[in-house]
Amino acid sequence: SSLPISRSAQDAVSTPTTLYNVPPPSTEDPTSLKESSDRERPPASFFELQINSARAAQLAIDAGERFIEVEFPPLPAQVLEMDDVSAYDVAKANIELAIDFAKSFAANQKKVTIML
Repeated sequence: SSLPISRSAQDAVSTPTTLYNVPPPSTEDPTSLKESSDRERPPASFFELQINSARAAQLAIDAGERFIEVEFPPLPAQVLEMDDVSAYDVAKANIELAIDFAKSFAANQKKVTIML
């Protein structure tokens, strides 16, 4: 017969570990940063997508890039598959994402241009 496992022990076994306060990889070493980024899971939300893309764009700017193209998925896939979603809805969502992305730079007194 097997020994009973306490509820807290079961939770510890079945719950994935989440690390907090772990610093992101150093931006000083592009190779380790790329390797770390390649191992990351896709963003769980559009907010996380915005944060990640703003960080990536800032790294590119810091590396000397001046013209950066950022493409976002305009709507979740399940919404895009709906029959009543128009091209206007897709364009509007894309513009809203671009504005939110630009706000992260404008908040730091940087000039931002959005080209459609």
